[in-house]
Order: sequence, then structure tokens, then C-alpha cells
Amino acid sequence: MRLALCLVTRLAVAGLAIPCGGMPARADPGDKAGWSIGTDPRKRVFLHYVAEKDGPRELTLACLRDVDSFDVYTAGLFPKRPDGEATLTLRSGGGSVDVSGSVAAGDDGATSRFESNTDLDAATRKALRASLLPVLGGAGPIQLKLGTREIVLAPSGPPAAAIKRFDSICFGK
Repeated sequence: MRLALCLVTRLAVAGLAIPCGGMPARADPGDKAGWSIGTDPRKRVFLHYVAEKDGPRELTLACLRDVDSFDVYTAGLFPKRPDGEATLTLRSGGGSVDVSGSVAAGDDGATSRFESNTDLDAATRKALRASLLPVLGGAGPIQLKLGTREIVLAPSGPPAAAIKRFDSICFGK
């Protein structure tokens, strides 16, 4: 039991555990501002954006190859709105991708969070790769749209090395 708890704790500290209840992972003390990537041996890759050091992980893209799932989480970005189904659009100079999911109250009570869990069969994985990679690698800022609200998340996409690693694990054969 102690070994299992230790393993779960280490995964959470490393940012590799999927939060219970679909809630986006909090930043770990020491998270640097900007984009970061985490991986684990189960063919899982996590791409996070943190606006400021030790801040919340405002956007998490999680590709879980071992369970054929692609998950998207936001935290603290959008004003509070009614809970329910929603579509989040990620956009940059390279294109856009729509992700269906749901909105729920954020942890702070003043904002909403978005969460999406998509089953990834071969056709869905191929289509997602074709639409997501141009967004991540596109010129200009990464923008998010939820309902009528649009924000600029980041001044640019992740570094090329992070995109390459994400692509390799999430979409590789």
C-alpha cells in the first residue's frame, strides 16, 4: 500500500497523473512560465501551458495512448458561465481545431473550466494530428475560444522540440 501511494505521489509531482474527476492539474512548485512537456512509459504525453511561474496549468493537452484517449483541460481562463456541453477552439496562424467537451465551475468559483475526453481510434487520431499540429506549430499566438469569449493564451506555440516529442508519442505508430 505504501509503495502504491509513493508511486501515485511521484506521478502527481511529476505532472504525469491524470487528476481525479477530470480536473486540470495544478502547477507544481517550480513549474516555469511557458510550455512544458511530460511523458511516462505507458505512451502518455502531457503538454502544459503555465502563464507565470508556479501558476495554474491554464491549458493541458493529454494524449493517453495506453487507453486511446485525448484530453483537454483549461483552468482559470474563462469567466464563470453555466455548466454544460461546450466547444473549445484552439487557433493560431497555422489553423484551428475544435474540441467538444463540457464546462464546469472553476476551483476559484469565479471562473469556469473546460474539460474534454475524446476516444482515439485510428481515424480520429489521424484527423486530430492533421488539425492540431498546425495549430501548435503555427506562427503567432495560441488563441482559445469558448462560446463567444476569445482569449490569447500564449504569445506563441510550444517549442519545436516539444511539438516533435508530443507528435511522436501521441501520433506515432
